[in-house]
Amino acid sequence: MDLASITKALAGLPIPDIRFFPCTGSTNEDALHWAAEGARDGSLIIADLQTSGRGRQGRKWITRAGSGLAVSFIFRPTQKEIGCIQLFSSLGANAVCQAIRNQYATEAWVKWPNDVLLNQKKVGGILAETSWLNEEIEALVLGIGVNLCSVSLPEKMTLRYPATCLEEECQQPIDRLEFLRAVCQALFRLRPRLGSENFLRTSEELLAFRGEWVRLETGENKIEEGKLKGINSQGHLILIKNNALEYAYAMGEIRLLPKP
Repeated sequence: MDLASITKALAGLPIPDIRFFPCTGSTNEDALHWAAEGARDGSLIIADLQTSGRGRQGRKWITRAGSGLAVSFIFRPTQKEIGCIQLFSSLGANAVCQAIRNQYATEAWVKWPNDVLLNQKKVGGILAETSWLNEEIEALVLGIGVNLCSVSLPEKMTLRYPATCLEEECQQPIDRLEFLRAVCQALFRLRPRLGSENFLRTSEELLAFRGEWVRLETGENKIEEGKLKGINSQGHLILIKNNALEYAYAMGEIRLLPKP
């Protein structure tokens, strides 16, 4: 993979500029620096090897050479998009799910708020980060990491959640640039719908564990349990608890509970 092959694979898409790194620490960190330098909306950074990728809550995401997808998009959110800035993680996760479903006829699901699952195992993750200027959002960086083949999988002892790769679940070789194009197409198709009823409906259709009993770890050793109803217009998770009341949560880590 090189810049010429990437540019060719993504021809015709609204990506004004592309930077490719054979090896980097974090594509999100690179994208934040590029955004500060004036990168245009829709610009893309892609790395073959990523040694210090970031996940939520400071978790590390390593992409070995030739084994996965490690990309970051730079967006200049409109005023309308700033009003629903918290939905960009869902945008990325929904795009990856749709790309997998469309390309490989394999069911992919979003484990709220930002993981992508195949057969209840994590295949990818999303990290959205904002940069600010004079108390206003100047740019949003959307990082996407997907395990494409088994070499990309971390050691089991380091995992908080079972992991898998696209090649294993789809039972076929994965063309990295073909898959990247599918993700980009889905991303730019979904972006204009951000915050709309259509976007919310798509997010709920792709939501893992909907209608199931789940445990939500909200931090500070606080745990909630309930039936997962869906998400609201702010992207918050909605649980129905034993008292039949609905509760909304802005953050947390969910796990499926065993059926009684």
